[in-house]
Amino acid sequence: MYLGRRMTLALQVGIQKLSEPTTEGIADIIGNIQADISGIEHSADYGTEHITTGIDMSLETIQSIISGDIWKHKTELGMATIDSAFGGFNNTDFIVVGGRPGMGKTMFSTTVTETVGLKNKKAGAVLQSRNASGTNLGAKSLSTGRG
Repeated sequence: MYLGRRMTLALQVGIQKLSEPTTEGIADIIGNIQADISGIEHSADYGTEHITTGIDMSLETIQSIISGDIWKHKTELGMATIDSAFGGFNNTDFIVVGGRPGMGKTMFSTTVTETVGLKNKKAGAVLQSRNASGTNLGAKSLSTGRG
């Protein structure tokens, strides 16, 4: 397995642990993630995996979703229309929002970040804005009753 894939897998496992109820502290989980990544050995022999390995993993995820564990693999954005249309988003999705000024990008982004990070208690919800300061984002959140 490629080095990048092994690092990504270590991060995904760690993020999953952060989003599950546990008696471990956040610092311990993050320390374990760092140790896992540091322990990954880099070698020129990447080896190969048969495609059925990925297919089996995908089938397990699909079966879990069919069995009703959809929100174990997906994240609700807190907007019923979008959630029903897309079935939420994958927990590892990176979402970029763009548009003209005044279109509601910041409102949409703060709503998604607040819903994913606070209400759903999922780790990894981050809002980064090129044109809104932290103070500006905080004021907008407070003025809408979300802060």
